Amino acid sequence: MLALSDTVILIGTLNEGLIRLQNNQVSYIQDENGLTGDKVFTIYQDHTGIIWVGTNAGAQQFNPSTNWILPCPETLQGKE
Repeated sequence: MLALSDTVILIGTLNEGLIRLQNNQVSYIQDENGLTGDKVFTIYQDHTGIIWVGTNAGAQQFNPSTNWILPCPETLQGKE
């Protein structure tokens, strides 16, 4: 779980991808948003503000402004 602000929280799940809670509304970030794995093991915001999502298929960057997952270099991708 990662709190981006007082009103935005990201929650990783083991079968539904990434859940975004904002102003009492729930949205799911899954494969249609570019998430390559439905099992989210970690969510981390680095010192530059980039949000990293670690899934069963590797690490990816998350853009909270658009709810889209950005592809990462192949060297960071995992294998199921």
